[in-house]
Amino acid sequence: MPITAALGGTPLREAIRLALLSPAGLLGRLSRLSTLALLSLSVVGAWALALTVASQTGRTAVEAGFERAGAEALATEQFARKTIVISGMLRNQAQRWLTYSQPGDAGRRADVETTIRAILDNAELGIAQFGIVDAKGDVLWHSAGGHAGFSVGERDHFRRHRDGQVGPIFGRPSPGRDRLLPVSWRLADADGGFVGAAIALLRPADIAPLLANIVERDGSLSALVRLEGELLAGSHRAAPLIGQPVLGDPMREVLMRDGIFRREGPVVQGGPDRLTVGRLVPGTNLVAIGAVDASQTLQTARLLEGTAYLAAIGFTGLVILCAVLVLVAERARHAATEVAVLAAGQAELRRLHARLPAVIFLRDVAADGSSRLTYRAGDIGGVTGWTDGALDDVEDWTYLYDEHAPPRQEMVSRVLRDGSAKHHWRLRQPDGSWRHVVMRMERLSRRPDGGGEIVGYLRDASAEHSALESAAAAREELDATLALAPVVVFRARAWTCAACTWRHGRGCYREDYISGSLEQVTGWSEQALSSAGGLAAVLSPFDTVLEGIEAMKREGGWSADLTLRRPDGTTLTIRMTTRVVARPDDSALDFVGYLVDVTAEREAKARAITSARLASLGEVSGGLAHELKQPLLAIGLAVSNTQQAAEKGDLAAVRARLGRISGYVARAASVVDHLRRYARGADEDAPMVPVPVSTALDGALAVLGGTLRDAGVTLRVEIGDPVPAVLGQLVPLEQVLVNLIGNARDALASRQAGSPRLVTVTAEQEGDAVLITIADNAGGIPERVMARLFQPFVTTKGEDAGTGLGLSLCQGLVHHMGGTIAASNEGGGAVFRIRLPAAPSPA
Repeated sequence: MPITAALGGTPLREAIRLALLSPAGLLGRLSRLSTLALLSLSVVGAWALALTVASQTGRTAVEAGFERAGAEALATEQFARKTIVISGMLRNQAQRWLTYSQPGDAGRRADVETTIRAILDNAELGIAQFGIVDAKGDVLWHSAGGHAGFSVGERDHFRRHRDGQVGPIFGRPSPGRDRLLPVSWRLADADGGFVGAAIALLRPADIAPLLANIVERDGSLSALVRLEGELLAGSHRAAPLIGQPVLGDPMREVLMRDGIFRREGPVVQGGPDRLTVGRLVPGTNLVAIGAVDASQTLQTARLLEGTAYLAAIGFTGLVILCAVLVLVAERARHAATEVAVLAAGQAELRRLHARLPAVIFLRDVAADGSSRLTYRAGDIGGVTGWTDGALDDVEDWTYLYDEHAPPRQEMVSRVLRDGSAKHHWRLRQPDGSWRHVVMRMERLSRRPDGGGEIVGYLRDASAEHSALESAAAAREELDATLALAPVVVFRARAWTCAACTWRHGRGCYREDYISGSLEQVTGWSEQALSSAGGLAAVLSPFDTVLEGIEAMKREGGWSADLTLRRPDGTTLTIRMTTRVVARPDDSALDFVGYLVDVTAEREAKARAITSARLASLGEVSGGLAHELKQPLLAIGLAVSNTQQAAEKGDLAAVRARLGRISGYVARAASVVDHLRRYARGADEDAPMVPVPVSTALDGALAVLGGTLRDAGVTLRVEIGDPVPAVLGQLVPLEQVLVNLIGNARDALASRQAGSPRLVTVTAEQEGDAVLITIADNAGGIPERVMARLFQPFVTTKGEDAGTGLGLSLCQGLVHHMGGTIAASNEGGGAVFRIRLPAAPSPA
């Protein structure tokens, strides 16, 4: 609210100014009627001023209370964000722990457990325990041990993870003395399937002193509350309220819509009135609460309000008395009486202003910027810290200001020119320390000579400055924590505009924040990356990045593996995961994300695929020998016959036998070519091309044909006409067919001798997809295995007959080509259905 409005408007302002500056000269020249009119106007002005001061003081006190509560809520949110980041780091460690599931991985699991306990040992993080549960909710590992057989399967936060929510999710406090607070994350396998949850347990008693450091005064409290309503943890004043509902439906609706609420009233039913601010922590069900005691905040305002009304009543009584004296007294006494009345009014105003939490002043400014103080009142000691009265009669306080305060002449000249100004600096205290203060000034009037009057106030800003410093310290601590993490966390904005032509008009992009771990993970310093154009400039393929931005617009998040170019020209394979946090308008996205180096993971996956492919080659080596032996025997016989024909001089017979030899050589070369191509594998980055299903099947049979015949398996092929073609890669499709047909052959080996052994392969186009089916009559897949069929190391063969990787790799190869694979038991056998994108028809 403008200062001039707070003083009651222009007419009252002028009356006050005349009463303060020259009451005797004015009243001495007024007639009796004009004197009575002025006194009446002064009464109205006094009541208007009293009402204005009372109203403005109450609103100012409430707003100041909400500002303190908001600062404490913001600091509490920063603490919560730090806890969430640490729990996320623990989640990543849990994800690693789950991947080390082989007998030889015990050492790796122990390293992960050591890392987790090292994080838990940091008391400043507030995390007491940590556990990992499987997809049923049973505890797999717990930092405190002794939890075998314990399950969280029926807990609300676990069910929400099972339904697809990633987290973090803050659950209800557990029963018991410690009332442990769970913070859980969803754990997923490489395909996004649910495999369990990571649960960090916070002890409210440990969190209480950390939150107590946030509150500013004894009557204040800070707390963490679930969006569902229960109070989870808080400073010492909030500790008895843990588990009680503190959020009603109206506040939840405001939080979900605006992300913040303000409320005046008790935090819980029957509690003291508080000014409360709640902030919803983005991406969670957690609300950070800051609250201050309303009675303490409004005590001074109520006292000042009563004082204002009493002053108005007293002033009114004095004016009435003056009016009576004016009517009955002699003209010679009028001036003295009225001067006394106005002097009393001025004293009342000074006494009223002395109770305000500010120092109010008026200055008369000359055209050259020089000025003089014409009025000053307020709580000088409370605002400045000089409580000994040393500044009460000193006009110039500039010698106490720090170097950030501009010269007074410059300040007042700017106010006359611009209409208002606000400055923030420090004021030296009697003990040599510093206090932060804010000065606000407004132009009151302007004279033709270029001078004028200004009004302003000076107030103590120490509280809000301390809150801002606490928030900045929390941010620095969070940055330091992220700098040690093996991931790069960032916040960015992508938008489109007519003026921006970044990357050939494809949109605008900038990073607003990037964690200090950038150079450790990628080799890029923040400055070098900015000069290179940001993350988008060093990631490829760029079209995939653009597709990711479109995916975020549609779905709110995105994840993909990309290639990152390092400063030295080498590359890394990284996994980028993003989530939209705000949409400033229809053309812009604010999103957060993280990068993880998955180069080693990709290399291990490639080695596993090669191992499985070579293992399958070993399984069919006998068939390959048969396929090669038959043409070689025929070649040997043909060579012998050719020699005999040559000795007889029969050139026609020689030419005929040489032709047959050439055909046998071509057949053997074809088998060797398929073997070499199959063993070499495919390039993951190779483009998708049209592949006729018959070509892939011929390649698979070149490897498997001999073993099928030796096993007495009949292969029935039913391919439509024209032959359907998929949009994919030849070698991966051949490997999928080799694995599935080979599995069917092995399953049929258990049938009794003389029983029919049949494998049927069909392919047909269905709309924009091609369906390939491989079926056998070997009795089907056991139900106990069906649910885990495509997981690594799952096999129905003996320990010495299979690696358990074949179907898992088949699923990965099919997914890489944009397709799906599924299995079922039908008609006395197993049926595998592969659905791949159909190749476009030739133009």
